[in-house]
Amino acid sequence: MSTTASGTSTPAAIRPLAPADHEPLRALNNEFAAELNWQEPDSFESLLSNAFFTRTIGDQEALLVAFDQDDTYDNVNFIWHGKRRDKFVYIDRIVISPSARGKGYARALYDHLNAEAKAQGHQWVTCEIYVDPPNLGSIAFHEKLGFKEVGRGQANGKTVGYFEKQL
Repeated sequence: MSTTASGTSTPAAIRPLAPADHEPLRALNNEFAAELNWQEPDSFESLLSNAFFTRTIGDQEALLVAFDQDDTYDNVNFIWHGKRRDKFVYIDRIVISPSARGKGYARALYDHLNAEAKAQGHQWVTCEIYVDPPNLGSIAFHEKLGFKEVGRGQANGKTVGYFEKQL
């Protein structure tokens, strides 16, 4: 965190991923495999190389991976949104290290993604969230940012809510 001249805090710099970030971010992802799914090195490299948007903050303290309608991604949730929207960005995963929680990193990453998506002509930002069993914190966070649930489906033996926000 840094402090501006007005005394408000700003998150650490958001930046594109460098090759040296991949393994530490894969380890961070795998700490939360129950929520995100486990990634082997090759599958993680493929995920990152095919994504529209990959960003981290600071010293690999957070990761956001998103795909757009032009990406090739064999994921039931991405495909569901693709059948509904033409110009969209799908948030595949966001993870914040436990030591960085409460610093505004998730909101900063989403703001950065929204700006990039809008600049590229996308009209929607979409995602899915576990609703059974419920991920109440994620649901509340997304609703606070303006996301609305627009459907439900099954993924990894769990019920997910499909959420979207118009840009």
